[in-house]
Amino acid sequence: MEAEIKIYQSCWKNLWLILGCMLFTVGGIYMITDESCRLVNKIIGGWLGVIFFGGGGLWLAVTTLYNAVKRIPYLVVYEDRVEQYVQWKAARYTIYFADVQRFRLIKISSSKQIAIDYKRTHFLKKMKSKTTSGIVKKLMTFNFLVSGAIESIYVSNLSMKGEDICRLLNEHLKRQDESEEKPS
Repeated sequence: MEAEIKIYQSCWKNLWLILGCMLFTVGGIYMITDESCRLVNKIIGGWLGVIFFGGGGLWLAVTTLYNAVKRIPYLVVYEDRVEQYVQWKAARYTIYFADVQRFRLIKISSSKQIAIDYKRTHFLKKMKSKTTSGIVKKLMTFNFLVSGAIESIYVSNLSMKGEDICRLLNEHLKRQDESEEKPS
C-alpha cells in the first residue's frame, strides 16, 4: 500500500496573485482620490475595486500564510480517494475513485483545472440529491455546460504541475479499477 501524497499551494504563485490584487487596489484608491473622476467611476471602479481586490488580496494573503504555517495540504491523494481542502469550511472534500470515470486537464481562460468526470450513476445521484442546495445544483449545471464536468479541482497555484497531478490521479484511478475487477 502506497503512502498518501500531499500537494500544497505554491506561496510564490499566490504571491503573484496577491500583487495583482494590490495593483488593482492601488488603481481603485487612485480613482477615489482623483478630483477629475466622475462619481459613478469612483463608486464602481474605485470603491468596488478596493473592496473586491483589496479584500480578495487580503483574504488570499492571510489564507496562504495560514496554510503555509500550519502545513495544510490543498490535495491529499490516497489509494482509494483524493481529498481537497476547502478553505472557508476548514474541512476536506472527499472524491472517491470508485465514483470517477476519469480526470482530465482543462484550461478555462488562463486557469488550469482538473475536471472530474463522474460515473453516470454517481453523476445522477449528485444532481438529484436532496441534501444539495438549489444554488449548488445550478453551479454544477453551469460547470457542466462550461467544462463538461460538474466539479473540478483548481490546479494553477499548486506546488506540482497540473499535468502531473492529472496523470497521478488517473494512475490511482486505473489501479482502483483494476483492483475492483480482480475477483477475491
